[in-house]
Amino acid sequence: MLGCDVAYGFWRLRPDDASHDVADWLLLDARERERQRGFLHPADRRRFLQSHAGLRRRLAAALDADAASLLIRSGQEGKPYLPAHDAVDFSLSHSGDWAAFALSISGGLALGIDIEVARTLASPLAFARHPLPCEAAQLAALPRTRRQLALLRCWTGKEAVLKALGHGLLAPLDSFTLQLDDGGHPIAVRRTPQGASSELLSGRAVDVKALLAPEGVAAASIAAVTQPGS
Repeated sequence: MLGCDVAYGFWRLRPDDASHDVADWLLLDARERERQRGFLHPADRRRFLQSHAGLRRRLAAALDADAASLLIRSGQEGKPYLPAHDAVDFSLSHSGDWAAFALSISGGLALGIDIEVARTLASPLAFARHPLPCEAAQLAALPRTRRQLALLRCWTGKEAVLKALGHGLLAPLDSFTLQLDDGGHPIAVRRTPQGASSELLSGRAVDVKALLAPEGVAAASIAAVTQPGS
């Protein structure tokens, strides 16, 4: 599923650079502007501004449309979509000073992308046992020197799948299990033995893979889910 009909990319956010603020602001719609104003710190407001304006520019380029005129709405559980472009699905992620997007215009696919910048986790396995219980044993089996980065890779894979499914972190993280390679990269999605994933994954095929990310991004994953009946 994650073939040539799925595009993705990364771009750097520059929270200290105000030179494009006006041009970026003019691209946002009223809802996006309201969300942007809700951030307390100026750097966070600018990261939101640059990531969402950047997304609009990339969607517009792919669809030969005007970036400011694109109508972007969110579904009941928060997944964004374009009402005027039924075949298009996309996803946005940002972490630190980086943003990433995924896009498909061929129809039948729902996408999710997630990135994490490098950061230090005080106790990776303690963190993993709670939010990632299904993958904790796989992470614990890795050499200690690999665990911290593997945890970030696993987390991005988990969140990318949940974004593609349209649930984000509203769905239980034990709804499915990621199969990891020996570096912690997600390579497959497995149903949980308890069957908690039955409804979530019903009638859908799921594909997930790690992405080669630019320096400064520690982990990045993309997921694609077939729409029911496609």
